[in-house]
Amino acid sequence: MASTSSSVEKEAFIIKGIETTRIYGEEKTLFVVKSNDSFNSTYYIVIDNAIAAKEVEPCTYKGPKQSTDGRTYSASNGRTYRIGDHIKPNKGSGFADQFRFIHTSKYSLDREARTDSDVSSEIFTLEKIEQRKINGHNKVFFVVKSDDSFTSTYYVVIEDAIAAKEIFSGSYERQRQSTDGKTYKANNGYTYRIGDHIKPNKGSAFANRFQFIQTRMEFNASSDITREIFTLKKIENRKVDGHDKVFFVVESNDSFTSTYYIAIEDAIAAKEIFSGSYERQRQSTDGRTYSASNGRTYRIGDHIKPNKGSGFADQFRFIHTSKYSLDREARTDSDVSSEIFTLEKIEQRKINGHDKVVFTVESNDSFTSTYYIVIDDAIAAKEIFVGN
Repeated sequence: MASTSSSVEKEAFIIKGIETTRIYGEEKTLFVVKSNDSFNSTYYIVIDNAIAAKEVEPCTYKGPKQSTDGRTYSASNGRTYRIGDHIKPNKGSGFADQFRFIHTSKYSLDREARTDSDVSSEIFTLEKIEQRKINGHNKVFFVVKSDDSFTSTYYVVIEDAIAAKEIFSGSYERQRQSTDGKTYKANNGYTYRIGDHIKPNKGSAFANRFQFIQTRMEFNASSDITREIFTLKKIENRKVDGHDKVFFVVESNDSFTSTYYIAIEDAIAAKEIFSGSYERQRQSTDGRTYSASNGRTYRIGDHIKPNKGSGFADQFRFIHTSKYSLDREARTDSDVSSEIFTLEKIEQRKINGHDKVVFTVESNDSFTSTYYIVIDDAIAAKEIFVGN
């Protein structure tokens, strides 16, 4: 298995050859590609595996568009940016979540930035669109103003920032204030209603703590809440640091801390919650098929591919090595991502008071052959690939 540096994500490849080769007894299609990078110019991509692992986009990368009138720019994410638009930083792609493509000075554009991870809490307003040759490549960069009082101006190498997922795609609209107290239509397109269930995903702050889900005492919620399920009790408007925000007051199924407060649009943008209502596990199964929350109907004998663990050090939280550990989060090793599972059994179980569907699967690995997947939780945490 290759361990190519993450820095290749800023390069662009051109296909120079397509070959068929046998890897671990299986026939694979191999792409020979040339890079625009001067240090290491040739790479070899096991294309179907790379697509399945989302290491490449299954499309043709045309590179950044250089056509701009100085007031608008059509980017590779399909969005047309305009002067005055709001842009929300996501998470830095560098060491300690530092931002590599959001700069504090226009004189550092010829090298990777080391902008502090705290920038993720700010909101940018697009002030200027410029083109510049950077390290021999034509680049478009945005001059943006921040709502932060300390550092007011940043310079975003926009296509690199999009590719590294350092900014959220789409326009970051200010919070909608139209709510009757019982419903709220969020920027993710979902209309939340009192009584809906909401599932925390993964905190966006240090040690996976939650920036935008807080306790009554206004402390950031611990990473432990990922296993809880919230019920929406109240929808409120609040003014926070001069910005209008919509807050959800939610009750948890946890007995220790029962009430949390969610800055909903920020939590959605930072992916701290799963989009939409978290529906309880479907319990309709004949023991041979199961229609899961990702829209796929699983059948005995299907193959399932692990993706990437959602826990510490990419450990799997919902793929277990023992059926006796299902009442707590697993800590299954990240190496499982290289295996392929075959679905052997579909069961319903009561886990911590909730009805869950559990898959018993056999692996192609010789050391640990059987795993137990809490399937809808694994889907929600993106620990398995969608589809067969």
